[in-house]
Amino acid sequence: MTVEHRVAIQIAVSGGDVSAPETAAVRLASLLHGHWSVELEECTASSAVLRLVTHEPAAVVGSAEAAVDAALAQPELKDWARVTG
Repeated sequence: MTVEHRVAIQIAVSGGDVSAPETAAVRLASLLHGHWSVELEECTASSAVLRLVTHEPAAVVGSAEAAVDAALAQPELKDWARVTG
């Protein structure tokens, strides 16, 4: 079974030296568990949209969001947040 999930991230702070959305997307992808493949769908000046795909049957949308939140908690992504809602 294939599970796909779209996730959007955006800059969470104003000002400062924030990494480019493309850089944040690559960093996020590198921090996710190996069973998620990541495809960059779109970038703006302050956001990125990624598509996460897995073939692991136990992986569900909630686990994707938890994995993204855990990655965004790392120091290299401290200026980024997952868009909810």
